[in-house]
Amino acid sequence: ALMRFARDVDDTKPEEVRLRDEIHSSGGLHSLLTLFLRSSNPSVKLISALAVAYVLPASVVASGQNIKPQVGLKLVECLRFLTTIQSTQRIREDEITSHDCCRAASLGLTAFWIHTLEPMLRSLLPEERLLVNGNQLGSQYSLNANDDKDAIPPAALARRASSAGGSMVSRQRFRTFTSQRREASGIQELLEMSITLVIRFASFFESESSSTGKNQSPLLSDMTADAVLLVEQVCALEVARPIAVREGILRVLVEWIRGSPALAGNKMKQAAVLSLRHLTSIKDKYMAGWIHSQMVSSGALPAIVALTNDIHLAYPARLAVAQILSSLCIAPHTRAAVVEANCIHFLIDLLYEHAESDELATFAGQALFQLAAGAIQRAGTMGASDKELLGFSSRERHDRILNDIVARGAIASFVAIALEKRGKLRMIAIETLGVLSEDVNPKRGTRLQLCEDGTALALGETMIDCLRRGHEEDGPLVGSKCGDEDLEQLFQALCTLSNILDPTYEGTLSRSSTMADVGDAPRPKSLLIKSCMQTIESGGLK
Repeated sequence: ALMRFARDVDDTKPEEVRLRDEIHSSGGLHSLLTLFLRSSNPSVKLISALAVAYVLPASVVASGQNIKPQVGLKLVECLRFLTTIQSTQRIREDEITSHDCCRAASLGLTAFWIHTLEPMLRSLLPEERLLVNGNQLGSQYSLNANDDKDAIPPAALARRASSAGGSMVSRQRFRTFTSQRREASGIQELLEMSITLVIRFASFFESESSSTGKNQSPLLSDMTADAVLLVEQVCALEVARPIAVREGILRVLVEWIRGSPALAGNKMKQAAVLSLRHLTSIKDKYMAGWIHSQMVSSGALPAIVALTNDIHLAYPARLAVAQILSSLCIAPHTRAAVVEANCIHFLIDLLYEHAESDELATFAGQALFQLAAGAIQRAGTMGASDKELLGFSSRERHDRILNDIVARGAIASFVAIALEKRGKLRMIAIETLGVLSEDVNPKRGTRLQLCEDGTALALGETMIDCLRRGHEEDGPLVGSKCGDEDLEQLFQALCTLSNILDPTYEGTLSRSSTMADVGDAPRPKSLLIKSCMQTIESGGLK
């Protein structure tokens, strides 16, 4: 009767809502939970678990963070049990299907995560987060609640406990430490069980959606919405990300991106991309490297590349893709995977949108800067014997990066950004132009392209702008009052100018290049003179 009432209550009727709340206030949830845990009758166990799942949303809204981790573990175990029901169960006049059980469990877990577990995790103090993460302090001591009796206190507490006098304070601190460890152990276990169940829901609904064809039933659509919300919530919480990756969430997200007409279309794809963005933006460098490697090995990049070809891809998803690629371009091994997946074309195309979105241009520019710097640095530090030892594919990859950047118009976009933007975005543009100016491959003609696209003009205006902010009105242009950011931009601009205005390189290129013999193409010498004039006219010489 309680199960039916909690299931069929109408939220628009205050009297029914009041009666449902009485189930919680009178201890009904704990009674149902105890019945589920202690009963050996399969029918009673199933009915009590369903009743818990239906009562749980209203209970967690009322209780919030007052639910203890030990109670939370029992609740999650109850919800997990419902997902194991595979066949339709008939209990008296009630016919209970596996979808009914999963729907009830997903509703209960969604409410529990949003109103209890996530606020509980976000409210943890830094030292408590260390215990939950198992890092530093938590890695020195077992997080198993059964080991509390044999726990060894920190050295400082042990010394205080053994010293004469102050023993009462020492014992109190030791009890506090032990209590914190016990609490952290329960929270960690609760978090892991909840994430495992979330991924189970996501995998179940994805497979069920694919098998039912294009038209989802309203019930399945609601369950899919719950799964999407839960996955996004898990990936947005930093302490949960490593556990989610370990439990296989990347495979689920890749399937969502690849998608099928049954998977709620772009909604699922956008949710997957936003979740991947959260996973790649983890602050811990060691953990970030591991997650990035897992993304590459799980096949996420080809799926993301396929998604970039969608002309209907919404702005938040495109921004998320740019941020993902920017994060993956930091480490050499994941940077190579970005190149192999042909993501560079998408990044260059995003630069053209710098007038509409600084964020898109920033992430795309950071990624291209990392790619160009990796290719230039690797090529610049290798001698002839090293190049012979280096595989052909690596040399080919480095050339492909620079060829795409030069041939697809990225230099012109960086020049426009340097002329029009300020702050971090202009710094990225200046640094990238400086890296590209180190490329002396005569066949590619990178420095000639820099001259032709007006790089000298942008660099000259950058220098004069930086100096203007560092001197008083009508005073001389001196750099003594420039900030660190302005000085860095001045340094990068001067280094880049010294490269592209190098007459020795121009002479070598004019002899080896055939550009001067092709129709009306500008001669290298005329481009060099043009760049010198741009430097003067922009105020760079001054």
